[in-house]
Amino acid sequence: MRLLSATEEYTEAAKKSFRSYAQSLLRTQTEELLIIDSKGSLLHRFSLSLTPDMDDALGTIIEPVQPGWFSKTILENKRIGVAFTFDPLGWTILVTETNDHYFSAVKEIIYFQILILLVAIVFASCIIMLYVVHVSRPVEHLASTIEDIAKTHNLSHRATVEDSDEIGFIAKRFNNMISTLQVYQDQVKRTSLAEITSRKQAIRSELETLYLLGRVSDFRDEQTGDHQNRISLLTALFCQLLNFDLQKQEIIMNASRLHDIGKIAIPDSILLKKVSLTEEEFEIIKTHTTLGKDILKSSMSETLVEAAIIAYTHHEHWDGSGYPQGLKKEDIPLTGRMVSIVDVFDALISTRPYKTAWSIDRAKEYLVEKRGSQFDPELIDLFISNFPRFTALLTSNSHY
Repeated sequence: MRLLSATEEYTEAAKKSFRSYAQSLLRTQTEELLIIDSKGSLLHRFSLSLTPDMDDALGTIIEPVQPGWFSKTILENKRIGVAFTFDPLGWTILVTETNDHYFSAVKEIIYFQILILLVAIVFASCIIMLYVVHVSRPVEHLASTIEDIAKTHNLSHRATVEDSDEIGFIAKRFNNMISTLQVYQDQVKRTSLAEITSRKQAIRSELETLYLLGRVSDFRDEQTGDHQNRISLLTALFCQLLNFDLQKQEIIMNASRLHDIGKIAIPDSILLKKVSLTEEEFEIIKTHTTLGKDILKSSMSETLVEAAIIAYTHHEHWDGSGYPQGLKKEDIPLTGRMVSIVDVFDALISTRPYKTAWSIDRAKEYLVEKRGSQFDPELIDLFISNFPRFTALLTSNSHY
């Protein structure tokens, strides 16, 4: 008696059973259910895209596949699937899917996850950017305020307080600090202004006192007492011709008025003597330069410091034959060289106790004659080339 498993009826029933199983199992056009006999020959091939009469691969020898999951090339396609045996007929059943289709779902999942990740990154980036802007804007405003204050030194600038967070707290504290500094700055400005005003007033008072002393010496040495005013005007013109700035012009103009301040210490018997001085008396007269420097040198005023230089050097000669130091050429300060010329010129054309006034032309000839010996040659040239301007100042501001 034959075994039931060996009968054709059983085999056909099994085949129909697997076809029904395949129809319920297969889900895609690329999935296949393969039945291989014990010799490795393909007996049956079930697929949603194939019918039995369409399959020309039956009988193909398939390499043995162990039960369980597998991945290999079957019928010239890389496939993945699961294998199990059907012992009654000695079959190996393979439920397979092509690699591309099998992994396409995985790829879709990966792509979808990547898409979700990208969307999450973009969303997170937007949130971070909004937060950064929220945080950085107040910081930028604070930094901008600090920069404005640093550039302009204007403490009226204030930082914008946008929120009550840490940055807002810092901005408030910064504004409080700037407000305090502004109060101190205003106090310093008021104090500084008062100090400057007081200093100017003190210097003005000092200058007025010294001008009065210089005028006293003028009255003792010449008839009108206008000598210091004329020297001031002539020296100012020299400064203009030399293109000094206005501040320097004013300093030198005021300083030159005090060139003979030392004469207040010279006795009248010598200063007002109508005949020639003895050698000893002339030595005493010469001390007015040193006395003038000593009177003026201790001041903090730029004008009086310059006045001390002029008083000390306006009798120095270009060739070194002058007094009190015997300086030569550029070793003599420029202001001393200027005052030397205008002082001699004004003295020559003025009436003094010991002499009558010279004519302007004779005085001019004397200056030209002493060019390069007593006087700076370049300054003499400048004086002579602008001689009408200098004489116009004298005639409009004197008794000539």
